[in-house]
Amino acid sequence: MAAAGMNAVRLYEPPPRWLADLAHAHSLWLLVGLPWPQHHAVLHNPWMLDNITLTMQAAELAGHPAVAIYAIGNEIPPDMVRWYGADAASSFLQRLCLAVKATDPGALVTYANYPSTEYLGVGAPCVDVASFNVYLEDAATFKKYMDRLQNIAGPKPLLITELGLDSRAHGEEAQAAFFQEQLPAAFAAGVAGTFAFAWTDEWWRGGKAVTDWQFGLVTREREPKPALSAVAAAYARLPFLPDLPWPSVTLAVCTHNNAATLGDTCEALSKLDYADGQLEIVFVDDGSTDATPGLLVSCQQRVPASRIFTLERNCGLSCARNAALNASTTEVIAYTDGDALPDPHWLRYLALRFMEHQGNSTWAAVGGRSLAPLGYGTVADSLAYAPGGAAHVLLNDTAADHIAGCNSAFRRQALLAVGGWDPFFRIAGDDVDVDASMAVGFHGSAVVWHRRRPTLAGFLKQQAGYGDAEAKVEYRQPARFTTDGYMLWGGSVYGQGGSVCGKSSVFYGVWGRAPFQQRLRVAASQSCGAAWWLWMCRQAAVWAAVMLVLGAATGWRRCAAVSTLVLAGCLGLLAAVAWRQAARTVQERMPHLSAAGRLQGVGPLAAATLLQPFARDWGNAVFWATAPRSTTLGLGSVLAPRRIWKRSVLPHANGTDGPSGDVLEAVERAVRAAGGEAAVLARASADSQLDFALRDSHLAGAVAHVLVEYFNKKQTQVYIETWPYLTGTALALLTILAAAAALAWLDSQPRAARLLAALTGVLALCLWAGCCRAQTLFLRGCQDALAELAELAAATPLTAASPLAVVAGPSSELALSI
Repeated sequence: MAAAGMNAVRLYEPPPRWLADLAHAHSLWLLVGLPWPQHHAVLHNPWMLDNITLTMQAAELAGHPAVAIYAIGNEIPPDMVRWYGADAASSFLQRLCLAVKATDPGALVTYANYPSTEYLGVGAPCVDVASFNVYLEDAATFKKYMDRLQNIAGPKPLLITELGLDSRAHGEEAQAAFFQEQLPAAFAAGVAGTFAFAWTDEWWRGGKAVTDWQFGLVTREREPKPALSAVAAAYARLPFLPDLPWPSVTLAVCTHNNAATLGDTCEALSKLDYADGQLEIVFVDDGSTDATPGLLVSCQQRVPASRIFTLERNCGLSCARNAALNASTTEVIAYTDGDALPDPHWLRYLALRFMEHQGNSTWAAVGGRSLAPLGYGTVADSLAYAPGGAAHVLLNDTAADHIAGCNSAFRRQALLAVGGWDPFFRIAGDDVDVDASMAVGFHGSAVVWHRRRPTLAGFLKQQAGYGDAEAKVEYRQPARFTTDGYMLWGGSVYGQGGSVCGKSSVFYGVWGRAPFQQRLRVAASQSCGAAWWLWMCRQAAVWAAVMLVLGAATGWRRCAAVSTLVLAGCLGLLAAVAWRQAARTVQERMPHLSAAGRLQGVGPLAAATLLQPFARDWGNAVFWATAPRSTTLGLGSVLAPRRIWKRSVLPHANGTDGPSGDVLEAVERAVRAAGGEAAVLARASADSQLDFALRDSHLAGAVAHVLVEYFNKKQTQVYIETWPYLTGTALALLTILAAAAALAWLDSQPRAARLLAALTGVLALCLWAGCCRAQTLFLRGCQDALAELAELAAATPLTAASPLAVVAGPSSELALSI
């Protein structure tokens, strides 16, 4: 085995110690199986845990240098899992894992799963490695399934514990060709390793010899088959095939005041493995004021083929990334940050995805998994599991809707074609903005370890910055958000942070006969009433705080008292839920901590879980309070909340009804040009009869509908309707203030009633003004668009016979000419 280039052997029961010593003498690692009657209904028996412990003790393998991993099970039948339930089976595996680690504390533990129950065991916190037995003969199907398994494994290493082909049924040459094709495919997907099944055709099961298949690399007589040479040749060339056309890459490391983390980043960069002569590294110092400049000089000496660019002042992350883009000349430019630790093979996996074809084209961008590293102290390690960290959004196993900027790579020409990074984004959000205009790929093994803030204060400051960035994305791309400001993703969000609600269901098939049984995610609104109630509780806490301030300011003591009780109750409930979630996370993810250490980790994690949504909302609100708005406010907008414009503008070339997309696109361009930075314009959703939504603020705006009528063979008429709209937040705020004013009046608090009524009136006037600004801006853009279309189509010049008429809707009889 060692002579064939193998470095690990899988055993299905503990070996005698002399055999483990022999394996160690030949530099072979052992994956040791701990057998138990997994095909029998014994998951409910507590003596099974004692059986596993006694098996390990009898084998005397604890701490043996040859033992790499213990396997606590192998392919529990799907009917058995369905009988007990997926959660019960996973809990049983978790207890087995803990029993093993109690006997051998330094051991790694896995469970050998297979496609029939691919969801089982992977999520058990105690299991260190995600292992699967996979038998798929078709190479293309196998490759796709490897990408799927990487996403199922998540942050855990993926190990293929069985992979093979029956030479009796397919022939020895086909078996050799199978390994030549599938071993490179597995390593290209980023697996931690593969076990070729099996070493010999001699196989026993249940005390009886198996004679009807021959999976061995050697015969029963230990004569080598062609497959043995094929496996040896494949392992000698892996993990990456040497003859691949690796693209040239510029790696941009953007940093600002990262003196505390830059040393670890430089150490990780010095270990990067990529094709010789195809990589250059560019450090961009974005106006740092700490020791970062000096550390970059030291880092340049440690990292080969590197350059340093220094910006005179801090102008934001996008500016730093654009500086690297303008300085690069390679085919691909990759990005990471000064507080990130790239995996040594990170760029290799990104490049492998670039070399694949997506349909008839290649990926314009590729990203990977961003994880928070551990080992930086109890508080920092616990905050790694707080919500709000870097995440990626997948459309499928290889296509992404969003990738994190600290783990991204782009074809240089594609990034230049979209104008690079938008300097409007200073801290974050620029990656979401760029991703929207590209075909984005994903590779689960392209890993960057991105350090989280080590203190609670730093974490909350970061989350406020993310809230600001999220609002800026909404400002730039309002179509990606609901009217109440919630982002709409095209796929599933994957991250490392915890969740209050993680319900899912298993697709077993009828009578449990589905060949690939999957765990299906269910939306929180459908699966977890707790998630909805917690969201409502957070909203109630915010409104209670508002009413507490108003009650205290107006001297309305009863309002202040009631608001205090509501606020205390909501915060108490949220704190209890956050503490429970944090305690469970620390217990599962950090079992090595003492009781005092767990308490030290639970406190910051619970506080971060509780305060993170409020920090995000604060950053979001601060941006919208200062966001640019249109200053145009016409009298017609105030008096005509619903307006219909009618205009004959275009010649009708073919005399048949056709698409109106050219008119709508011209309107979209003209409105954006007319409003400049204030034009927060979005196309309506596909299930809406409207065409546009124009937002003046986070609370108010206007919606519009455009109709193109082919009036006759010579002319086309365009009708445009606009309506004001208020978001749910605006309506709730108006309702609460008005109700509070009424209650204050009934409670004989005239001062408070007058102040609340005045606030209600001022808010209503501001919202109405916002709607009017949005309507006026949209209609002004429509005027410009229709005039432009008329000129481009060489239509009859505008005359008094064809004025632009404004026809009032049913709410007003006013008619204006513009």
